[in-house]
Amino acid sequence: MELRRRKLGAATPSTAKNDGTEGTSAPIKRRGLSSSAAGTPPPSAGATPTQAAEAAGEAAASQDVPVVPTPETASGEGGSAAKRKRSRLPPVDIGIPALLLGQGAQVAGVAAAADAVDALPLGRAGFTQETLEAARDFLLKADPKLAPMIAEHGAPERLLKKTGPNFPTLAKAIVFQQLATTAAAKIYGRVLTTCGCSELLTPEALLAASMADLRAAGLSERKVSYLKDLAQHFSDGRLSDDKIAAMDEATLERALCAVKGIGMWTCHMHAMFHLGSPDVLPVGDLGVRKGMQTLYGLKELPSPDTMHRIAEKWRPFASLGSYYMWKAPVEKASSSKAKKSKKG
Repeated sequence: MELRRRKLGAATPSTAKNDGTEGTSAPIKRRGLSSSAAGTPPPSAGATPTQAAEAAGEAAASQDVPVVPTPETASGEGGSAAKRKRSRLPPVDIGIPALLLGQGAQVAGVAAAADAVDALPLGRAGFTQETLEAARDFLLKADPKLAPMIAEHGAPERLLKKTGPNFPTLAKAIVFQQLATTAAAKIYGRVLTTCGCSELLTPEALLAASMADLRAAGLSERKVSYLKDLAQHFSDGRLSDDKIAAMDEATLERALCAVKGIGMWTCHMHAMFHLGSPDVLPVGDLGVRKGMQTLYGLKELPSPDTMHRIAEKWRPFASLGSYYMWKAPVEKASSSKAKKSKKG
């Protein structure tokens, strides 16, 4: 069977602007279209996504570096979602992006991967449980270096397409920018109360809230302006769930990055963890770059071009390959600590 491995991404250096929030990075070309990508400021080596964002602090306020909420600290349904048993129903997202440990996986069934590649629609198609498991099997065959991460983390349900609306997840990403996770979760909870929303924040409720009330909830003036701009995009129809569902990746990048406070990193995380997009390679993410450096024995952090060359064998499932990169440095660090403790 000949696999239809659709190449959905390639990168060359470029510079993007978004109300002062974007930096120099690489565009993502998908089916002949392109848009620019932004990198994240480099935290300390080996830092987790949350630690990296916390280290950035207010000095990186102009960058697009949302903090990663953990199940224990994020508001909403994060904690319970981490404890739920595996389900074939797409979970509701809690924000961008709680990188949970995957469940143990069987590494058999490689033959089904070819059918999964052929079965992917040409338009936007978020991961389902079946295609995610097939993608796992496909990557095991395509790139044996991923085998340790696949064996331990399996097919992570966090990459499944979510059923909830886009606005609350994007708003939460803005609230969490440059803040410690626990503090951000408390502020987000107060924003919900201020807007009179019990669970999901809505554009109408946020637009109705005053600057003073939102500032009193703990938001900076800049973040209030970002949230108001996001809400206005949804209110006037420039963004909607239906429009986002119909967008290809390049159009999605342009549409989301037109919102103040949202850059390419947030766009990639939203595509991966809320929309379930199968073939996203976040070239600006330090964790993915560190994972590639560790797993493939690179002397330096890979450039976007190098990342795309490495990820070519993952296509059309670069999102899953990228997820395993977040796990690669952690696995190596844990092994090193275990060896040292035995020697001691």
